[in-house]
Amino acid sequence: MTLPQSSLNWQNNQNDYAAFLDYFLGVILQAYRNLNDRLNLVQDKPVSATDLILTTLTQELKPLSRSELTALIPQYSDTTIKRALSELKKRQLIKLIGKGRSSKYILKN
Repeated sequence: MTLPQSSLNWQNNQNDYAAFLDYFLGVILQAYRNLNDRLNLVQDKPVSATDLILTTLTQELKPLSRSELTALIPQYSDTTIKRALSELKKRQLIKLIGKGRSSKYILKN
């Protein structure tokens, strides 16, 4: 059953909510998995800033700025994030897109 099917016959109050509930619970399950992954990054053994940046860039669907990375990786300071980004660029694992305030980082293929 697909999500649009859950609204069929809603005018007669004969619709089936099963598809909507499957979709809704799937979204909640994905959110909890994402939260669990992020908490495991923080609570497990200490992980280096470079590893956390690589993991974060892998999980995100878009390029991230340094300030976004600092917000997503609160256990490290902006200076540490900046140093780790510089190291990753030297190792050619990430690529800088843009310049100045609009610069963002993405994984290099």
